[in-house]
Amino acid sequence: MKYSARDQRPKTAVIYTRVSTDEQAEHGFSLAHQEDLLRRECARKGIQIVEHFKDDGYSAKDFKRPDFQRLLEYLKRHKKQIQYLFVTKWCRFSRDVANTILMNRELQSYGTRVVTLDDGEESDNPASFLLTMLNMTLPEIDNRIRSRNTRAGILRALKEGFYPYGGSPKGYSKDRSSQKTPLLIPSELAPLVKEAFEVFATGAFPIEDVRKAS
Repeated sequence: MKYSARDQRPKTAVIYTRVSTDEQAEHGFSLAHQEDLLRRECARKGIQIVEHFKDDGYSAKDFKRPDFQRLLEYLKRHKKQIQYLFVTKWCRFSRDVANTILMNRELQSYGTRVVTLDDGEESDNPASFLLTMLNMTLPEIDNRIRSRNTRAGILRALKEGFYPYGGSPKGYSKDRSSQKTPLLIPSELAPLVKEAFEVFATGAFPIEDVRKAS
């Protein structure tokens, strides 16, 4: 791992670990395992760890995580005193490219650079940071494509008369004789349900009254 030689003073760092509930259950990439990896790397490089912040059960979609907010407050109080923020992977830091860029800029204003174990470079290395952002963008684009394809598939099924959801809406039942997604068969209540929606669409009844009636 490469570190800048511009700091002659003893190097200090904070470490940050994070795991979501799903990740903990599915992959077992525990906070303790992340902490162990980070402490080993800092010890190997002679970097003093001054604080450890950890978020257990929080996703990386944004930075509204309790201990990450405490981390920011700590760096503000010790501005220009903490050289590094160590995380095992960028996905422990954030999964959102735009948020990552903005937060990285804020951290640099405190004199702190993000270092990840997977790419071994500091966040103020332009080439490395650009490559990291590109790698982070690929899963995000893939997720958006999958989401769009899923929505398109649902709309296509509905247009073809199939019902792609679980359960059955009130006034209808599923015909499971279909080889594809079940068709919906109207019951004797279907005309009443249809009429109720049509009346509601006129705005004759406030939505709160409808909720109370249901």
